Amino acid sequence: MMGQQELAGQRAVVREQLQETLQMYETMLGFLGAEMEVAAAGLAIDDQSNVKLLSQSILSKDGSLKDAPPIPASTASPLAGYPDEPYVFAAGGPVPAAYGDATAVFMRKLLEANPESHGFEELTPEHWKEMEDAWKATMQGMQSMSMIILPGKEDDPLYSNIYSIIKLDDAEAYLGVYKKAMDQWNELLKQTTTGIELQYESTAVQVAGKKGLLTTASFGELANDPNVPMMKPMMEAMFGKDATMKAYLIAADAKTVVMGISPEVEVAAAIEEVLKGETGLAQSSATQTTVKLLDPQAPWLAVVSPQGCVAWATRFVNTFMAQFGQGVPTIPAYPDSPPIGFSVNFSEGRLSIELVWPKDTLTSLATYIRKVQDSF
Repeated sequence: MMGQQELAGQRAVVREQLQETLQMYETMLGFLGAEMEVAAAGLAIDDQSNVKLLSQSILSKDGSLKDAPPIPASTASPLAGYPDEPYVFAAGGPVPAAYGDATAVFMRKLLEANPESHGFEELTPEHWKEMEDAWKATMQGMQSMSMIILPGKEDDPLYSNIYSIIKLDDAEAYLGVYKKAMDQWNELLKQTTTGIELQYESTAVQVAGKKGLLTTASFGELANDPNVPMMKPMMEAMFGKDATMKAYLIAADAKTVVMGISPEVEVAAAIEEVLKGETGLAQSSATQTTVKLLDPQAPWLAVVSPQGCVAWATRFVNTFMAQFGQGVPTIPAYPDSPPIGFSVNFSEGRLSIELVWPKDTLTSLATYIRKVQDSF
């Protein structure tokens, strides 16, 4: 059981994290406000009892996206390359140059508004420019990107089972660009005032006979902070017993990079799925039920699996409740259902976002709520 001093330290960490989160949201809202002039939203229920939330915004003439060209929907699904298996979240879409640059600007503003989160209070304008340029470099030559988060097995680190498929002009050249960007990031991290010497080490590797990089970052120093005893089990739960994050970036073919925060053998399996043109997730009946309710012209698509979210949340609760010496609650499994769906589209100076809950998804939610009530 935790002592009063340890509990007080943990509460202080939580308060600080909440303050940082609020500052991040404030920055995000400010960025969106600069990009948009007018926004409106509406809710609709169709004849089949499917629910759709639609938001439309007129882009600002002075925003960074004002000159972004419209993007036609791809003939291939943004979710192509992933098998039909339990997942938490999956998303994908094209990455035109204008949008990549806007993302880099946004990330800079996000950190610049809250430099304390990384100990960047003493960074100069030149440092911030270097950071923005490094992010822009990692977006150049990028055609599209998708990602998926899997629930993982019971003993897997919580920050794992994350994969991404990146389509590029030149996959092997991108590896060099990425390593250079990580080296620049490491130089900026040396300016931190946190006292924690965190560095990202990128080394050349081969996975499934393909060239790539393995990027590692040890959180051991943070885990062994004597002022916050709970940090060690938290870091081990997040990254494994060695408290080290490991991310593979592999050139699967001339124009495709596969990223995996997962063991090497599982990254190799993911590469195989991509190369054989796996479409299991994209073509599954559950995914199609949701996708058919979204804008067919929208280039960006995301799906959230309720059962996958509950499975991952159960792992999270079980892991952290055990650290407090408390009994682990029994959380019922979520019934099978179609995912919740999102789509995003830019067209004629407008940003359209759709969020849909299929009828069967709402029905399963009602069933699950009753199941949880009965369990407790």
